[in-house]
Amino acid sequence: MRIGLGHDIRFAIPSPISVVAMLNVGPSRMADLRESDELHVEPTVEVTNFFDNFGNRCSRFVRPPGLLRVNNLAVIHDSGAPDFVELDAREVPVQDLPNDVTIVRGLLIFAVSPTTQTSSTLVAGVSLC
Repeated sequence: MRIGLGHDIRFAIPSPISVVAMLNVGPSRMADLRESDELHVEPTVEVTNFFDNFGNRCSRFVRPPGLLRVNNLAVIHDSGAPDFVELDAREVPVQDLPNDVTIVRGLLIFAVSPTTQTSSTLVAGVSLC
């Protein structure tokens, strides 16, 4: 079956920021894409795509102050079969996880104000894929 997927995220940006967005389909499902999985940024800025050490597709760009819209619309093929379930799996409290498995996948924005030298961080579009 064909499944539409996507996101539409909007921010009001108070100062220039550098963004690394991880909002594309994960590496294990890239072959199943039936339509483009391209990140769109408005207003238009130059976007550089790269793959991180885990094979995830990342999009990097710099955004001046103002409104920011990040969106994507794609189609993926899926068999419709249920995902495998590990019946013996257990939940581990976050504080007990090792550091290398506590990475959140999503959109991370880190902004440093040039006038006050303060910073802010925002995480959105989180996906557990």
